[in-house]
Amino acid sequence: MIVLISASPRRRELLSSLTKNVIFDASSVAEPMDEKDPKSLVLKSARLKLEDRKDYHTKGILLACDTLVSTGEVLGKPKDKEDARRMLSNLSGTWHEVHSSFVLLDKETGHYAEDVVTTKVHFSSLSEEQIENYLATGEYTDKAGAYGIQGYGGLLIEGIEGDYFNVMGLPLNRLYHLLLEEFNYDLMKPSV
Repeated sequence: MIVLISASPRRRELLSSLTKNVIFDASSVAEPMDEKDPKSLVLKSARLKLEDRKDYHTKGILLACDTLVSTGEVLGKPKDKEDARRMLSNLSGTWHEVHSSFVLLDKETGHYAEDVVTTKVHFSSLSEEQIENYLATGEYTDKAGAYGIQGYGGLLIEGIEGDYFNVMGLPLNRLYHLLLEEFNYDLMKPSV
């Protein structure tokens, strides 16, 4: 059993497409923005989410995650439409990095593992009209960097280097291998 500690519909959809042996539990911990290093910050956030919910579960492998975007400036979720507009303007025509972290804790054995995966994303040069059209979709809300690659945001992206699913918030390849190698848990085996 995997306990996904996340409110993200994208993470829930990705994981539930791979296994029925999953339950969902969201943490109410605020995501910190108190460090300059994006990898340290995104890992700290996942650790805090795990810590917040670990006492509520007695068995299973707990999985907590976080994602943020980095351009030299750390971009979390936009506060409002104006903040999203600023983020999209800054991403226009440039490369940026998407960092997703995850921490795993097996409640029965106490085994713990963590990792951060980085994917580089290149945005097309966007006109003000394109930015406004994207904002009108409402898709920017609750997404690091104010876009989602799996929706209309995919129209803004020229290319990526790395794991596509990492940009959605859950680096499936790395998660699969870490679960298999360190927890002897195979997501590819059919679950009941």
